Amino acid sequence: MRRNPRIVATVFPAFQPTTSSPSQPIVIDFHSPKPSEGLYHCVMSERLEKLKKLLSMDPKDTFVLYAMAQECFKQGDHAGAVDYYQRCIEADPSYCYAYYHMAVAQKHAGQLDQARATIQAGIQAAHRAKDHKALGELSTLQVDLAEAR
Repeated sequence: MRRNPRIVATVFPAFQPTTSSPSQPIVIDFHSPKPSEGLYHCVMSERLEKLKKLLSMDPKDTFVLYAMAQECFKQGDHAGAVDYYQRCIEADPSYCYAYYHMAVAQKHAGQLDQARATIQAGIQAAHRAKDHKALGELSTLQVDLAEAR
């Protein structure tokens, strides 16, 4: 029986907005004994930390708020995702895809009525913004949720 060799990688982060010096390497053990210390968790935690730093510089940055929501959703934190999507919408009510993804997060959290209300608000925002692509996607999600009674 052949055993897999232990894989360790050194990663040089390319994005460090607060420093102009070269990035320090991050060593990732792909075969960590604890799942919470594996590659996925390490990368996600690193992204969240960088996004939190960016958000502290501008708490109403819709790009960062949206990215924070996406990262929370990927980690299964649907309530956190909804919170960041809501903050994104408050900062820019025409950010149509925030409505879409907020409704998806609400759906995953079992909040179907809130998801339907979010979709309705998103459809109105898409009409105002004349964003036909977002309008189509929100309408499709609305039909999907109508079937999920």
